[in-house]
Amino acid sequence: MSLCEVLASTLSDDSPHKMGAGACGTIYAPVTVKMGQREPPTVVLKRGDGDPARSLRNDHLMHRTLLSASAEDHFQKPRFAIPRCYEFIDAKMAKSQGLPGRILALFPEPYDTLITGKIPSLPQPAQECLTEQYCPESKKSAIKPTDPNWLVRPYLGRRRERPSAFFRLRNFGLCADQMEELGVDMDGYTQGLAESLAFLHWAAEIDAEDVEFVLAPRRTSPDDTTKSFHSASLGDHALWILDFDGCHRMTMDGDGIE
Repeated sequence: MSLCEVLASTLSDDSPHKMGAGACGTIYAPVTVKMGQREPPTVVLKRGDGDPARSLRNDHLMHRTLLSASAEDHFQKPRFAIPRCYEFIDAKMAKSQGLPGRILALFPEPYDTLITGKIPSLPQPAQECLTEQYCPESKKSAIKPTDPNWLVRPYLGRRRERPSAFFRLRNFGLCADQMEELGVDMDGYTQGLAESLAFLHWAAEIDAEDVEFVLAPRRTSPDDTTKSFHSASLGDHALWILDFDGCHRMTMDGDGIE
């Protein structure tokens, strides 16, 4: 059974909710029902309605390339987490490939669609900690401390000039001065990012153009090689990588390095 068939048989009556949007397109998370119970989304759908110069087909290809490299017997396995990559659906093939009607209804015009695994949200204690520390007092009452899409983007090279009046649950940007306040492992993040980029360049042979890294809980499988971080504020977590539409293959020579 394909993933589209699984979605068609388990999708809840709710339309997939919009998680956000980026240069390449809009992100949706479908809610499924199992044994009569709603389950948190485990996949996301990226609709290619963004910049026409960005390509979901290339996003899918580079994602697959990275996953293939991570499965090979290199001298070192990647220490960062990679979301699962399921299906790329060409805009012309969406109906014939069995996308459920409630998903097709989101696309009044034909768009390429990419289905990948969903990166898990930070747990409630971490959300509450960041809300208490950085959300303006006037907005705290409107914040839900169980947001299923809360990820943290680490900005090691950026410091805040002043506290921001803007507070966003999703894609929360954590600057260097905030990391110092929270006591997280900045040196570990720096090393992890360096190792991740080295793996992309030399093992996967990808230029890593415009990829994103976020902090989120690590997988719990026993064979997972992801490096684990821990702090009192964020709990156990790992570096995850996403957004490969800007990436390209690089040759292992001087031209590739340039």
